[in-house]
Amino acid sequence: MKVKITKHFDYLTPFSEAKTKDELIEIATLKYPKACSILETDAGFFARVVEELRQYRVWEALGFKSFEDFCVTEFKKTLDEVEGIVGTVKVLTNSGVEQPTLREVTKTQAIIQRRDKYPDETQQETAEAVGCARSLVAMVVNKVSNRSFVDIPDWIKSTSDRATFKKLSSADQDKVRKAGKGSLRGIAIAAGVVKVPTVLEQLQRLWKKATPAERREFLAEIQEAACP
Repeated sequence: MKVKITKHFDYLTPFSEAKTKDELIEIATLKYPKACSILETDAGFFARVVEELRQYRVWEALGFKSFEDFCVTEFKKTLDEVEGIVGTVKVLTNSGVEQPTLREVTKTQAIIQRRDKYPDETQQETAEAVGCARSLVAMVVNKVSNRSFVDIPDWIKSTSDRATFKKLSSADQDKVRKAGKGSLRGIAIAAGVVKVPTVLEQLQRLWKKATPAERREFLAEIQEAACP
């Protein structure tokens, strides 16, 4: 006699337990609605679910063309908004906040935006404008100054590329995130962050470095090529 084993899943079941596409979908439909329902009080769980959804490419099993489409339809948020929550949660948890709330996340983001707009105001002034404790402002300012706040895209793997990404301005980091995936230099060029010198600019730079003899030789070759 065959014994039928029935699996029981809940919203805490890791996606690694799924052995089939149907099981992956079943776990997903338990996880992300729960993540949305408790986002206000546990943004950390939401962030972990988002990372798992990406890791296992669950949106494909659910029939979405991209993770961005999934976020808009199921989370009712843009991809930038979702990534902003995930990145801010990482900072808060790394700073000792065990279970960040959505309010703490949004306050942290507001502090970042405020400091970008008014870099010379005091931390107390920022706290009063945002409506939070000065201690939170101090923590965020410290993280930003140390460049530890940066949420590096998961497709940037090498240590050197990750360090380079951290050195970019916030605006340039956003451009790279939106430009796609690939080599960091290639994406940065496509996004307009890295300016590739034209042939004329390269020639002008080399001309300045050339010796008088090299310049005469170059001009002679140009004349010979122009007047064969």
